[in-house]
Amino acid sequence: GLIVSFVLMVVLPLIVESAYWGLIASKQYATELRFAVRSAESGPMPAAALSGLPPGALVGGATQDTQIAANYILSKGIVETLEKSIGLRQMFGRSEADYFSRFDPTDPVEELEEYWKKRVKVDIETASGIVSVIVRAFTPEDSIQIARKTLSLTEQLVNDMSTRSRRDKLDLAKRELDRTEEALRRGADAMRGVRESQGVLDARASADALNKVIEKLQ
Repeated sequence: GLIVSFVLMVVLPLIVESAYWGLIASKQYATELRFAVRSAESGPMPAAALSGLPPGALVGGATQDTQIAANYILSKGIVETLEKSIGLRQMFGRSEADYFSRFDPTDPVEELEEYWKKRVKVDIETASGIVSVIVRAFTPEDSIQIARKTLSLTEQLVNDMSTRSRRDKLDLAKRELDRTEEALRRGADAMRGVRESQGVLDARASADALNKVIEKLQ
């Protein structure tokens, strides 16, 4: 019984797995991209800034925008966009893929999302905030195309967040300016009302003259 259990639990699975990876499994090609997300105050970033890590790239820890970008790469939203733009189902359902690795193009988008998570790997380096993405496909061309489109969509997301952040800050500053202008207008109106009621044209000059009279009297 011990020998039979060992054969069934260890030897047989090892033989099956070795046969699959050695004789059946199709080749897979991986494309790696790395980028860092700069702060919103740095302005919109070009594609070269995402992929090349130029001076000004954020270093010193992963920011909230970095985490959002990493989560977006694994989200259903990017899967739907990739499917519409480059035909993700057809790429993962190519005849080059073996039966066990191939995606069925007739499956719903939820199944495509789960399959996508098995074909893409996202890591964030905590110290530097650099995001590493590895995309695997069954042809080199598909792997590169998917990686490029993923980078482009992530860049668009980050720039949209940066634009919204600056717009929100600008709106807040404008509201503060409007409140300050309104307070200044009310103050000017009140001062003008006091001058008219007291018959004083220049309150500062009148105060200086009164102070001089008081000094002389003292």
